[in-house]
Amino acid sequence: MVLGAGRAGAQPAPAARFAADTAALRGAYRLFEDGLRARDLSGALALLAPDFEHRALVPGGAPRVTPRAQFVAAMTAFPAAIDSLYAFSIAVTDVQVRGDSATVRYRERMDARYRPPQPGAPTVRDSSTSYWADRWVRTRAGWRVLRYEEVPAPGGP
Repeated sequence: MVLGAGRAGAQPAPAARFAADTAALRGAYRLFEDGLRARDLSGALALLAPDFEHRALVPGGAPRVTPRAQFVAAMTAFPAAIDSLYAFSIAVTDVQVRGDSATVRYRERMDARYRPPQPGAPTVRDSSTSYWADRWVRTRAGWRVLRYEEVPAPGGP
């Protein structure tokens, strides 16, 4: 039994709410993993907040910021660019929930061969690991991601 359940407008006990929030946020990353394997990211893209942005590290410079519309277009086309997906995993390492905001830290491993940009060009294989600290906000429709933000590897510069 969850304390506070059953009364109109009652909030679940903090531990139960945290467990539910953590499960929902971890589930969003499984949705992304499953979507990429199925070559359809529409479910994951539906979780982007209207003011979402993607921030990727650029060696020696400021992060490259991609607004929502450009990110959605790129991620919609991305699965078709993959010739062979050898491995893809997201390992959530930390979930912090504070009220209606959350930060999720994880390691993403990608090993794929991409289709050549022009016929006859060689394929490109990318095997990489990246680290992320994403910001989420709770809405009436559930959790929505405000920012995917790449961060330096633990122990890195």
